[in-house]
Amino acid sequence: MRIKTFLNVIHNSRGLTLVEMLAVLAIMSTVIGLIWTIVFQVSTQSETTAYHTQLKQEANIIISELKQQHQAEEAILCYEDGQLRDGDVPLHDERYSLENIRIDTAGMTLEEEGKCFDTPLDNAEAVDISFTLRSNDSNQGLTYDVDTALYPDSTADEITPPEDLPSQNGNGDSSFADIVREDDLFTVANQFKLTGSSTITGREGTVVIQEEYHGTNASITMIEAAEIYIDAPEIEMPNHALGNEEGPMSELYIRGNIDITGGNARRPRLLGNLFLDGTLEVSSWMDREDIVTGTITESSEISFPVNDTGRFRSETWYDDYDYSDVAINNGNQRYLGSDVTISDDGNAVYEDIHAVSTGDITLADNVAVDGILYAPNGSVSITGSSSFEGIIIADLISVEGNSHVQFTEPASEADLPFR
Repeated sequence: MRIKTFLNVIHNSRGLTLVEMLAVLAIMSTVIGLIWTIVFQVSTQSETTAYHTQLKQEANIIISELKQQHQAEEAILCYEDGQLRDGDVPLHDERYSLENIRIDTAGMTLEEEGKCFDTPLDNAEAVDISFTLRSNDSNQGLTYDVDTALYPDSTADEITPPEDLPSQNGNGDSSFADIVREDDLFTVANQFKLTGSSTITGREGTVVIQEEYHGTNASITMIEAAEIYIDAPEIEMPNHALGNEEGPMSELYIRGNIDITGGNARRPRLLGNLFLDGTLEVSSWMDREDIVTGTITESSEISFPVNDTGRFRSETWYDDYDYSDVAINNGNQRYLGSDVTISDDGNAVYEDIHAVSTGDITLADNVAVDGILYAPNGSVSITGSSSFEGIIIADLISVEGNSHVQFTEPASEADLPFR
């Protein structure tokens, strides 16, 4: 009897242990499966983001190389086997190939395999460039589209803008100027820098930043707009915010990795609905809900309203609208030249200023300006405690110190000194 009871205990004990082990194994298998799925997805997304960043960097290298060749007037461009070459010398890493290429300049067009330009690039002529860059290392078929232009070499004494050509962009046949007006674009830049306690306000307007975003030194600063488009590999914003605090709910279209880990305040930073092609990293003591006031939609199909900074008008057009290279020293002035600075130690107000520069435009000290600032090859810097109302379009826009930018619509389409 004792032996039978003892065997029953052993049998029951072993049966119970086996069930428990099977349950544990089942749970562990499920957990491991979930962890593996998450790791795989994160790894895939990280790999995709890395390839996108590499593609963009390589595209910038190609454009920089073409700029140098354009200025040197030495290169005879050829397109063969997906490679852009100066004769037999590749102009880019052979791990990447170019597709849908088209380079137009001075009556010459390069778009067919095995073809070359007859003569070197002429730095007195504009060069329109478009191509699709493909990574040969990626198994995902990742590409990056480029549509830009090289401009003639100009000086203050000899301003020769390209002819009155439409800018190609993401909205079909609409010109750059059409889109600026129709979509209320008031800040368009390839590179953007924000420091201090500066503000940019255009609650009904649109901001477009296309290559680099530098906001690490900004304090409690705002960029307010109905729509904000940023395409930059890294977007660091430890202390400032994007989007409307008041007015219409903002739409934030971000292509890049957002880093909000350096700040010390638990407050919303992305004010509106976020459409993200990249990552959002926050401090360990924050939640996404603390940061984004609207919805978060992850999407790789973000489309920008424009993908360049437009084109100069023709020289005749500027003559017709009384542009000159006379330094800006009063209101209602039209400027066309190289570097120009508008400054005042008091509280001077310069109204209705249209400044078009082949170099840089600077607002310094405590000056207030309204109008249009256009420097597609250079920078527009708003410094000190200066303020500006109107439209700014430049390769680099820098808003520093305690400066302020506010959107106002131009009076008429004829006032836009770009296409």
